[in-house]
Amino acid sequence: QSLGTITTGANGDGSLSGLPLDDYELAEIQAPTGFEPILGPVSVNASDFDPDTASAFKTLANELIKIDIDVNKQWVGEPADSVTVNLTADGAAVESAKLTARNNWQYTFRGLPKYDTMDGHEIVYDVSEEFIEGYVSGRSGTVETGFTFTNTITGKVSVPVTKAWI
Repeated sequence: QSLGTITTGANGDGSLSGLPLDDYELAEIQAPTGFEPILGPVSVNASDFDPDTASAFKTLANELIKIDIDVNKQWVGEPADSVTVNLTADGAAVESAKLTARNNWQYTFRGLPKYDTMDGHEIVYDVSEEFIEGYVSGRSGTVETGFTFTNTITGKVSVPVTKAWI
């Protein structure tokens, strides 16, 4: 049976008083915005209570909801030595990564908070590629599916041809 509801304040503290010394279970009804819910009940045992204050303290820690954003590079024509991709969050620069043949032209921006912890809005992430002379760049994908940047060479290329007379 439910003996009450604890609503935490902005600092995350909450309490429920007037309970007899006994065993209890705490179940989170709603996680704070931007945080994973705590799964399953948390036990508060009679032995957890301080005999002098008749109080028990439990710390329940919600984890931030995090996302990863994959970035892939494709080349049409001879590839450049490297390319830099830039991650922004709500328009502000967050991180950069260099893609090369050594890392298979791939990178994953990992462990990014999905929601702003100050006001709870969903963070808008974007990935852009720095300009590479002699290439036209195209982008496809989304934050959820990952981004693919395709660079097509625009300069002149040499194609060897051999003429055989028969």
